[in-house]
Amino acid sequence: MPAFRSPIRYAAALLLGTSLAACGGGADRAAEVPPEELPPDPATACIGSAPAPVALAVQDFIGAAEPKPERFLNAATTDSALPGPAEAIVTRKGPTFYWLPDAASQQQMRAKLEGDGPWVNMLVVVRGQTDGGDGTWTIRVGGTYIGGELHGTESPEKRYTVSCIIGDTNAWKVTDASLAGGA
Repeated sequence: MPAFRSPIRYAAALLLGTSLAACGGGADRAAEVPPEELPPDPATACIGSAPAPVALAVQDFIGAAEPKPERFLNAATTDSALPGPAEAIVTRKGPTFYWLPDAASQQQMRAKLEGDGPWVNMLVVVRGQTDGGDGTWTIRVGGTYIGGELHGTESPEKRYTVSCIIGDTNAWKVTDASLAGGA
């Protein structure tokens, strides 16, 4: 049986189809633009770009810390352990040791660090990282000096905004760094 039972229905369908085609048919116009001509989406353009947002925040944090840390501690086996990309950054900046959560291990590590000489040691922690969904990340980084006369001194926590910058090569960039307490 034919799809249109009468010539009137056929004519009406043909007229409607022609009208829609002339008006664009209500179709999404972006679908007609070749994908290579669409502007990149910042939320996805930097996925896979290195260094990762958390690594950039940690790099800036340890670079701005005063006094400058020369060796680093990572709070291994805890929820404060550095994410892989951030751990790679501190490992490139200087010797890195694991700061375990139990007091006996911490006392042993502190004795080892102090026995090695007058190095400035910092326990670096990422206290939060949030994907803004729009090509930005907010990352909080803090640190505590371990050993020597600085032992227990906190390096002020900083809040970083890291944004996807679209250009010849899409890349992450620190676009804001401020003290986490707002000061």
